Amino acid sequence: MLAWLLSVAVLQSAWSAPPTALTPPARVAVVGASVSAGFVHGVLTGGSINNDSVPASDVAKALYDKAKVDAFANVWLFRNPARLGAMQVASARAAAPDLTLAVDFLFWFGYGAHHARLKAQAEGLRLLGMLPGEVIVGDYPDMRGASRRMLRPSQIPDAGTLDELNRRVYAFAANRPNVRVFPLARWIHSARAHGYRWRTPKGCVVTLPAKDLFQSDRLHASRLGMAVLGLELARFVGTRRGLVTLAKKLGAEKALLKAMRASGCR
Repeated sequence: MLAWLLSVAVLQSAWSAPPTALTPPARVAVVGASVSAGFVHGVLTGGSINNDSVPASDVAKALYDKAKVDAFANVWLFRNPARLGAMQVASARAAAPDLTLAVDFLFWFGYGAHHARLKAQAEGLRLLGMLPGEVIVGDYPDMRGASRRMLRPSQIPDAGTLDELNRRVYAFAANRPNVRVFPLARWIHSARAHGYRWRTPKGCVVTLPAKDLFQSDRLHASRLGMAVLGLELARFVGTRRGLVTLAKKLGAEKALLKAMRASGCR
């Protein structure tokens, strides 16, 4: 057991941050599920009119304002991950991207009503392996505690399976120099438990509470949450983008300013 834990730690430390900054891409493709598609948990899905978000393609545009960004993420990926995922990858391949963002692409290749989660993941990884250029894929977060209306307990992998899913993601990337694993699981765990600590340009420390980073279903990122995700992605790929700039570009400036005032920052 200790040897297994150490092997996972080594893989994560090797791939949780890229060894070098990515060259700014000319073309970016976005594949994935509902978070990447900008799902809003509104009244029609049992949510609130106060919920809001933006698609990951907007985040990509905010990170790379000179790049052509193609959006292929689909909120319906959960219905048939293999078929709809293959369609996304085919579209992305046709767009010939220099960089593909697949932050939540693997989610339903592991979560969901699978009798064989690892077999489903293998298909998701096979599809990712077909993508050209650089690929940034998110690992599997632990989404226990999300609204049961949106994610039933039976759809959530047990702890042991979740660990194995993540081990295989990092092992997959370790053999492919063009694939980098974004530590989505670590970021979401920390944000849900403690909020997000951010230092303003003037040096004031702001804590963005979890309720401001996630929609009321506790599953999908809010507009401000997507801005913070953009900041983490910017650091991950070595792109200089601040949270204030990202919040402005993504329409989350009011939420950020409200959090700053609550922390006594101006």
